[in-house]
Amino acid sequence: MIKFKPIALMLALGAFYCQGAFASQVTLYGKIDEGLLVGKTRHGDATFQVKSSFTTGSRWGIKGVEDLGNGLKVGFILEQGYSVDDGAAGDPDLAFNRESALYVDGGFGRLTFGRLGTLGFAQSTGILRGAIFGVTHGASGWASGTTSLHFSRVDNAVAYKTPSFGGVTLHAMYSNGTNTDDSKNKWSKNNHYYGLGALYSSKTLSGSVIFETIDYKSLTGNTKHPLYHVTMGGWWQVGIFRPMAIYQYQWGENRYKQHAAQIGSQIKLGGGTAKLGFKYVTRKIDGTASKIEGEKKGNLWNVGAGYEYPLSKRTKVYGFAGYTDGGKGWGKGKNLTTTNLNGYQIAVGMVHDF
Repeated sequence: MIKFKPIALMLALGAFYCQGAFASQVTLYGKIDEGLLVGKTRHGDATFQVKSSFTTGSRWGIKGVEDLGNGLKVGFILEQGYSVDDGAAGDPDLAFNRESALYVDGGFGRLTFGRLGTLGFAQSTGILRGAIFGVTHGASGWASGTTSLHFSRVDNAVAYKTPSFGGVTLHAMYSNGTNTDDSKNKWSKNNHYYGLGALYSSKTLSGSVIFETIDYKSLTGNTKHPLYHVTMGGWWQVGIFRPMAIYQYQWGENRYKQHAAQIGSQIKLGGGTAKLGFKYVTRKIDGTASKIEGEKKGNLWNVGAGYEYPLSKRTKVYGFAGYTDGGKGWGKGKNLTTTNLNGYQIAVGMVHDF
């Protein structure tokens, strides 16, 4: 049986693109990241993968903006992730799983609605600064899921950004139910995201401070408690060097208290960019939260190094190597066999922008 839904979607987007080109600025864009990844854990076998999205999320999307005059603009972003390996969508239940946003720009700032990346994550609304490898690159990335350093994307969201005051913008975000399912509940039973942040940007310096929480009202028992993040980080361009640093404190009742930090630098070298970073995480279990390997405390460290070389304005090749040591409470036991906790990763690949 022919599945008409994806075909109809593509035809609709094509028609929209052709018609929209006359009414507003509409762009079809994307990234393709494909590489080879070798990994080995302390208690596991060596693995070899053809890996999509190791250094940047493979995606395609359309975005546009219409000038309404008097300094007022309306724009949108519709973006879908996918795997280059097999063409699979990032989430087959969502047409635009990475971002689906409508915004209004004016002298008052920018107001955005939709499925958005949180302030401490990525996408057009993210203001995270100081993470050497961004939110990718396996365990070296700031968004390593095993250490819960981020709230990623939320549905039913509203975000506001002020105009720039001397390079500083203030940011606020709220999600009325962090996913589509819990938004159908009574308000008091939804998970809600709240975020506040400040970002400073100039040609040689950028930094941000972010407070975030999810209240987890949809959960039950001892897990029905908020989790809080305070994150601060930035970079400073000094000639060919860009030193970077980021720190986060995370806490919540019946969850844990966690400190995480990463330092490193990007360096212009041989026509490309070299990256080197070191990350350390330490966690203390609070109350009845799930213990790691039976321990009340845990710590891990990670070191990563990478190099990117541009073949053209749109295409670059990369190499990467990283190692993570789980330390006490993480990765020492034989049940943990993920390289995010205890092992090494080596990757080579290519990224093409269109």
